[in-house]
Amino acid sequence: MKGPEERQPSEMSFSDKDGHVRREMRLNWWKLDATTFRRAAIGMDDRREELPDVELPTDFRYRESKPVLFGRYWMNGKAKLTSSKAACLDFSVAKEGYLTAYRWSGEGIPSSRNLDYVSAWAP
Repeated sequence: MKGPEERQPSEMSFSDKDGHVRREMRLNWWKLDATTFRRAAIGMDDRREELPDVELPTDFRYRESKPVLFGRYWMNGKAKLTSSKAACLDFSVAKEGYLTAYRWSGEGIPSSRNLDYVSAWAP
């Protein structure tokens, strides 16, 4: 399962890491303010300004009270919480990123104190 996607507006497309042309973009379903194409797009940082700042046709945002831990998003940078109700654990360890885990103890809101990570290049 790879999360929600939306067809890009105006016949936009991009090539993924394997060179395949993609017309759908992955969405930041964990961010409550990700309501427009520009704010919700994942993996289009270098082309974000090309996306219209208009409302998405579908409301895909996570609004449940239980926290969610997820992966398969190849986040960049140091491991950090992605929102108050969701924590991505995929910080690109296979690309010299961080092996990431979350020590959940039943809390309703994820805490950065419970996020553990180690660099892929650590001795």
